[in-house]
Amino acid sequence: MSCLSNDVFFDYVMAGSKGTKMPRGDKGAIMKYPVRLPPLPEQKAIAATLSALDDMIELNNKINKTLEEMAHALFKSWFVDFEPFKDGEFEEGELGLIPKGWRVKTLGDICHINMGQSPSSDTYNSVGVGMVFYQGVKDFGLKYPEESMYCSKPNKIAKPGDVLLSVRAPVGQINVAYKECCIGRGVSALRLKHHKNNILYYWLKTITKQFHDASNGSIFDAINKSGIERVKVVVPSDVDIIDIFNDFIEPIDEELFNNFQSTRVLKSLRDTLLPKLMSGEIRVPVEEVV
Repeated sequence: MSCLSNDVFFDYVMAGSKGTKMPRGDKGAIMKYPVRLPPLPEQKAIAATLSALDDMIELNNKINKTLEEMAHALFKSWFVDFEPFKDGEFEEGELGLIPKGWRVKTLGDICHINMGQSPSSDTYNSVGVGMVFYQGVKDFGLKYPEESMYCSKPNKIAKPGDVLLSVRAPVGQINVAYKECCIGRGVSALRLKHHKNNILYYWLKTITKQFHDASNGSIFDAINKSGIERVKVVVPSDVDIIDIFNDFIEPIDEELFNNFQSTRVLKSLRDTLLPKLMSGEIRVPVEEVV
């Protein structure tokens, strides 16, 4: 019942390869490659097991999308439309009408900005040695990045909760570091100077256009530290408002993170089970699958 190994498959296909400089596998040989499959009832049981895991992953993703939309709508209500402050006075600012006393500040005023720096390529690996490494948006997810590359000698390190900002095309995409990680030159890490960082993720989502406007580069868009520092935001006169908002969204962020962690476990379980189920190392009781 076990399938041929990858090495055996490669040797089998390349035995009939054509070409000298750039040999390619023979299509006919590939189509005749013997694949050993379990009996059809067991194939269906395996498919049902994996499908159940996929359904749980999809449900978690849908819940997280809804939770993030809720938190972002709340941020927009407070800090873009100023709905809780409509009864007060407003005045014209650089970014339009804002509640009286609020100020336009820059990200340089309110954030620590840590620009990434790529370590030597000979320290990269995909087997989990060292610290997880993010070079750019390739691994960005809905809110948290996926792990695919690691670095044994990191240069620049982002802390858990830092907002990761893509500084090379596409400029302005964001994620949140859920653990200590190495950041390459395509990423910067931002952290508020005087408040918990929860709000910053939603803050930056509303000003993506400013990052594009501040980007530069003749071949592709990029933004440097001074460009990030100049990006403007509207800050409330009563700084307690930021802390109050953070308290509102903290339970939402916790549920988002817990669902994300659950999804990581489910994906790992699915990817581990698949080859074991197909090889017969683990068997699914057919009679237990509806």
